[in-house]
Amino acid sequence: MPDFSTPDLTLTAAELQSFDTAVTNAGLQPSASWDNIINVTASGPVPASFVTTVQVADLSQLNAIIGLPNAIFSSGGGGLPAPQAISGLPKGASAGAPAVTPAQMRYLKWSLDAHVFGDSTKASPNADLINASLFPMTLTVIAAQSLTLAPGVILSVQGISEAGVNPYGYVLFILGSLSLGAGAQISSTANTVINTQVAFSAND
Repeated sequence: MPDFSTPDLTLTAAELQSFDTAVTNAGLQPSASWDNIINVTASGPVPASFVTTVQVADLSQLNAIIGLPNAIFSSGGGGLPAPQAISGLPKGASAGAPAVTPAQMRYLKWSLDAHVFGDSTKASPNADLINASLFPMTLTVIAAQSLTLAPGVILSVQGISEAGVNPYGYVLFILGSLSLGAGAQISSTANTVINTQVAFSAND
């Protein structure tokens, strides 16, 4: 069993490149992010000094930062079902959110998730309306060489809440390694993506 206070960070060249690419896509500096070593010994939120917010301009940029590769779904399975285009909107609705009903806004949010976490080539009928209604958006990013949770620790994760648009927020972890002590866990109220090259867990 690994020592959770000092995780093994011997990454391959390909893993290091993957980390650097993910950090760069998020608009951060790989070298500065690699200097971050997060050791959490008590339950609570991610220490504020390791949290960065990134302004995302549109759906394409969000997909580039946190989206799953379309190749994963090439066999036709997995991902969220492809959304249908919203029809019957008042003229000019595509220019902004005011003409979109609350129910349509919820559907647009689901359509966004289908685009990012599914095959984006099959989930784009509402792309223009998503861009007009849900962006720009604030993404919370935690990028670090390692994140280690001591035994029993519960790490609480929250995104930037944008009422009526993105009430739960999006959070992205970009990690060289993630180490969970016995009973440790990550509890999130946000749409959370964990991109880690290596993971250890005493719960396995």
